[in-house]
Amino acid sequence: MSIYVFFQVFLIVIFIISGISKLISISNFIDTIKELGFSKKFSSVIAIMLSLLEVVVGVSLLFPAIFLLSFIGIFTLIICFSIATWKSFHIVDKVNCNCFGTLADESLGLGSVLKILILFFITVWLLINYNHISIWSHSSLEIITSVMITISTIIIYSFLLLLKKFNKNMKGEYL
Repeated sequence: MSIYVFFQVFLIVIFIISGISKLISISNFIDTIKELGFSKKFSSVIAIMLSLLEVVVGVSLLFPAIFLLSFIGIFTLIICFSIATWKSFHIVDKVNCNCFGTLADESLGLGSVLKILILFFITVWLLINYNHISIWSHSSLEIITSVMITISTIIIYSFLLLLKKFNKNMKGEYL
């Protein structure tokens, strides 16, 4: 399997799932943005625009003609994610991340910084190794395998977050 194809599919799946899950639970994402100090009206606009941008970026990575433009969108998202994370460090209460809508329950923090860095390095790696070859020219098995690995990673990540929360709740019951 080509690492280039895997990283490209990884970003496509991550952004599409993240954007759609945020749109499905848009009220939660609006609340997260309000918690960061934005007004209700502005939070609604930001939430919808960021969610749609994620979906558009994910889809745009499928088309070589606009592939490089999609990187502008990715870096815009990385900047927005970084600002949100930075703002969360200056708020006393934990701010719900809503990174995958309601699929993953976690707060903004050092984990967010790690995810932002991973997105950044994958994006830079793809740009450096950009090869003008359409994802559609690769075998369907390679693409499907990459999609399944990425979806499995999201599911395992969400499950581990739930397990961590469950473990934390169980410790509280025995104290």
